Amino acid sequence: MVYLQKEGNVKLMNKTSFVTSAHAKCIIAGEHIVLRGMSAVVFPVITKKITLNFSIDEDFKQQDLMPIEGAFSECFIQTFSYALRLAKVSIKKRLYADQFRLENNIRMGAGIGFSAALCVVIARWLIWMGLLNNKNLFSFSHSLENIFHGKSSGLDIAGVMSDSPVYYEVAGNIHTINPRWHPDFYLSYSGKPKNTKVAIEHVQEVRKKHPKLSSLLDKEMQQSVFMVEAALNSNNKQGLPLLIEAMKHANHCFREWNLVSVSLQKHMHWLKELGAIAAKPTGAGEGGYVLSLWEKKPPLDTGVEFIPLFSYENTF
Repeated sequence: MVYLQKEGNVKLMNKTSFVTSAHAKCIIAGEHIVLRGMSAVVFPVITKKITLNFSIDEDFKQQDLMPIEGAFSECFIQTFSYALRLAKVSIKKRLYADQFRLENNIRMGAGIGFSAALCVVIARWLIWMGLLNNKNLFSFSHSLENIFHGKSSGLDIAGVMSDSPVYYEVAGNIHTINPRWHPDFYLSYSGKPKNTKVAIEHVQEVRKKHPKLSSLLDKEMQQSVFMVEAALNSNNKQGLPLLIEAMKHANHCFREWNLVSVSLQKHMHWLKELGAIAAKPTGAGEGGYVLSLWEKKPPLDTGVEFIPLFSYENTF
């Protein structure tokens, strides 16, 4: 049993085990402008996820699950500790690290929502423990993610919590999208991690030095978002040209923000040589994953993992 204290009230937990998962996400369009109240479209990536297992039972140590190790361990401990402080929780009996097991195949620092997924599974653990109200899941996870990126827009949290594509606006205009067709979207890793804080600083510097250009770029990225939503609500024949154009405009914004690194450029060029009809960074930029659009599946013998956004595990 574990004793916890919240706001002066001692709670005795005699439940023995808990498991929850949160998947990755991919922003199709709207990066950076969402921080300024504009909109974005984000997809779930169901095949990539974090699963948190927790048990009070001593026998749990013998279960065949991956222990928390390395950078993942440090990240989990720091985030978990911050979550307890944010929830105003003090633990009266020590929670041992071996009571937690996490399985994860979301690449850290790559722009597809590792930090958001981690915040959501920790928040769900707090709810299970009776220390957080379920109605506060999104808002708490959103606040918790600020530990990673400064002020978070909440877009990534919405993406990892939804099983469908989401149209998202900080002001509250949020709804799921039910695509009329399934574009052949794939994610592939550029070979270089991203740094969200540095990317945001790049954009802020451009806004400071070139306010007129920045205003035009914001409008261009917003138009890209509108085109993506319209494309998904159209049929294949009408939607594909719209998606190509939307990704072209979004990619132009990344270039003007100085967020297309050499590694990103090389990777996108390589994707085009393989047959991709459009490609753009996803997430903050500078590094991480690249989103590509295809008329047919990419080749299997490249040595690079291609992650489909629409797969047999997706249920849009």
